Amino acid sequence: MSNPPSTITTVIFDWGDTLMRDLGLPGPMAGWPRVEAVPGSDALLVALRGRAACYVASGVTASTGADVRAALARVALDCHVQGVFTARDLGEPKASPYYYLALLERIGAAPAQCVIVGDGYDTDVTPARAAGLRAVWFPEGDRGGRATEADATIHHLSDLLPVLERLGLPATA
Repeated sequence: MSNPPSTITTVIFDWGDTLMRDLGLPGPMAGWPRVEAVPGSDALLVALRGRAACYVASGVTASTGADVRAALARVALDCHVQGVFTARDLGEPKASPYYYLALLERIGAAPAQCVIVGDGYDTDVTPARAAGLRAVWFPEGDRGGRATEADATIHHLSDLLPVLERLGLPATA
């Protein structure tokens, strides 16, 4: 008989094209003339309140966590996250498991209690799994049937909550 999975206490979201649309404009997103949240991101973050700590992870090197938080504030998502980390802040590229280990050290969380949600297979799923986290892949569009080491694949944020519950997110109080 296998051991049940650890309880999820922390959900780490990729920033671009997971919580906010990457419109491909030049410069830091906080200064773009227009920014957009990914549909369903606000409702999801509200549903996670009190059930898991939520953090944002980004591979950007031109922006700090404060810059990313400023972009999140423009779409009123900043109030739902406990912290924001970038590759610049952590001194590691996001495609490295050391990025995730450095992030977990900063927030004081164990890998087995965390799940990353992101659209980048090589920057979210693979390195996070190598660091011991669970991973939910959120690719843009349907990449149909691709073999993956992710714990789950979703195509809409509205599908995430039941997946997290299956992976060990505590029930609502």
